[in-house]
Amino acid sequence: MNNYTNNAKGITAISTSACLAMSLLLSGCGSDGSKEQVESNEEEYSHQVPATKKGAAFSSTDLIWSNQVAELRPHWNYDWSLTESTAFQPSNIEFVSMKWGGALLSESALAELAQDYADGKIKYLLGFNEPDGEEQANISVEDSLPAWDQLVTVGAPMVSPATVDPLNQWMQDFMAVRGNDVSYVAMHWYGGINADAFLAKVDAVYSAYGKPVWITEFAVADWDAALAVDAVEDDPATLEVDETAAAIPAVENKYSEQQVIDFMKTVLPALDENENVFRYSWFSVSPTADNFHNLSSSALFGARDMETGSTTITSLGEVYQQHTANGFSGNGKTPPLVDLIPGNLIINGHFEESSLYPWEGYNRSSAVETEEVQATDGVKYGRINQNQDGSLIQVFSLEGGKSYKLSYNARWHTGTKAMNVVIKTGASGGSKIIGEPITLVDGAWSANEHVFTATQGSGEYRVIFWHGNAVPFFYLDEVVLLEIE
Repeated sequence: MNNYTNNAKGITAISTSACLAMSLLLSGCGSDGSKEQVESNEEEYSHQVPATKKGAAFSSTDLIWSNQVAELRPHWNYDWSLTESTAFQPSNIEFVSMKWGGALLSESALAELAQDYADGKIKYLLGFNEPDGEEQANISVEDSLPAWDQLVTVGAPMVSPATVDPLNQWMQDFMAVRGNDVSYVAMHWYGGINADAFLAKVDAVYSAYGKPVWITEFAVADWDAALAVDAVEDDPATLEVDETAAAIPAVENKYSEQQVIDFMKTVLPALDENENVFRYSWFSVSPTADNFHNLSSSALFGARDMETGSTTITSLGEVYQQHTANGFSGNGKTPPLVDLIPGNLIINGHFEESSLYPWEGYNRSSAVETEEVQATDGVKYGRINQNQDGSLIQVFSLEGGKSYKLSYNARWHTGTKAMNVVIKTGASGGSKIIGEPITLVDGAWSANEHVFTATQGSGEYRVIFWHGNAVPFFYLDEVVLLEIE
């Protein structure tokens, strides 16, 4: 089997045995790739690391991404953003920059990107993420061209946008007008366990465009798997009960982890040997993601332990880790953990998890702090979008007749406006216990609290933060609900 690296003159084969020999020579046979092993010689061999194809894709909004990337021992990684999270990037793993959507960069951001390329901090630019997907970049070919043309000026080798299907009309139309700019064709794939079908699709993508294929996301998925849905739900716009919503039964993922392991053990060596494949990265879904049930058998890591901040690698993850492992990769860097408050009935009230779960609502997200808006604890907060109706909702259980205190930090991005805070009975519908607007002043964090009694007996209640449209971003952090003794 051969591993392939790219150089200025094209593709060069490097035998696996040669790679292993070089690893043993330079790393002193170290098996854990720890920073302690490689740091003393980093300057000597940082540009001699044999380039292999295996990568890792984890969003930096998940605060354990650094340790997960390091544990997989890849040779490159990306996080769907343009700039490297320098403080947490593991050493000797190449960060690859991506322009996720079609918005134009400012002149200063474009100049900084060009300087990063000139300085060797980045070597490639990945194009838009699923521009043909309504829930992703969602932009037409025509509308994507100004941002693409801007990126081309950086001078880095360009990787095409990664469409939902690399052979669909969006991709064909884009390659027809900008294919000359493209050095590598990006590919996503989420199919079943037929390894031959996947490898044939890879070959078809190369045949269609005549460019080396860079698989930025792939995994085995069961799109028929489904979670159970209750019959009665809230209308998110009115918070009223929707009596017409039908119940949906759960449908289990039909693929076992062992089936996915067998798939992985077949396709990874084939991708390594295929000289038309430049790089690849498996996609590992977070256990708290909305579509985890569709991709559960493809997860490389289990659920996060909120007390330690760690996750456990799965058996599938160990297969990926051990395949062409980067013997020079450094340790991950653990981000600061927030203090968990004993007795807090709100889950993920600091928004430090990789997803919003179990927060519900609409037009909302969790976000990493910026220099302009910093979190009050940790490095993330909840956010409701600007200029849209939006809400953050969480359901919890209370004991009837007891009193509780809800506290939280909140702010607008700018300005002074009222924000609506409601506590209602039940997971949907129900009667109002608290319903009062709060005024947040001057785009600054404000500490707020409400005391109330569970007057409607024991059972489910919920808190709702919501606003109408024509407002700035709303931020929420450190949400705590405690019983008053």
